[in-house]
Amino acid sequence: MRAKTLYVDGYNILENWKSLEEARKVSLEEAREKLVDLLQEYISYSGWKVVLVFDAYNLKGVENIEHRGKLTVVYTKERETADSYIERMVANYEGKDEIIVATSDALEQITILGKGATRMSAPELEARLTEAHKMYRLRRKRAHLPFEEKILDEDLAETLKATIEEKKE
Repeated sequence: MRAKTLYVDGYNILENWKSLEEARKVSLEEAREKLVDLLQEYISYSGWKVVLVFDAYNLKGVENIEHRGKLTVVYTKERETADSYIERMVANYEGKDEIIVATSDALEQITILGKGATRMSAPELEARLTEAHKMYRLRRKRAHLPFEEKILDEDLAETLKATIEEKKE
């Protein structure tokens, strides 16, 4: 089974997720940080490699890559869009991993499909992260329950306890 690498077009996601609308109203930085947090949680659940890419097209400077836990955050170099960065990365993969690109940009979706990657729209990614978050919370909640309650229904747990006690005697 090939590893999965997810490239996320950061600003496209920020503009298309209703769940980040309030954070965007506060500031763009707030929305970016919330997206980073959500993706870090998703990595812990999915095991995927995730690269979050933000345009720095109108900013002077060189490409900046940050490693935030297992999440890689890329700010493109001057005059490079997130789309062109992602396309370049997809073209360089040589089939080692399964590549998925999260964007709702229709032209970008067509381009990356032509390069052998899979596309995921912004709403699809949001739904996946929402579901993963629910599973993550459920898993954490179960981690705090006694062992028998995590896996077994009440009657079976009691039967198992009684059997173990009998064998001890």
